[in-house]
Amino acid sequence: MNRSMKPDLNVMSKAELRTYVLTHREDTEAFQALADRIHANPNPHWYQPEETEKIVALSSNKTKTIEN
Repeated sequence: MNRSMKPDLNVMSKAELRTYVLTHREDTEAFQALADRIHANPNPHWYQPEETEKIVALSSNKTKTIEN
């Protein structure tokens, strides 16, 4: 691709845009486009109390492993 040619950010999937931003960190327009998409389509995940306890336990075990 010609370096002066910028891809059309509007036709990229969110995954493609994320990959592009990671490889073109100086492209603030692409970063803003990705941030706008993420903000426009949040994908929150609600955890049940039982799941939260498992996540805390797993996180605690990983921390202990890293410290050792």
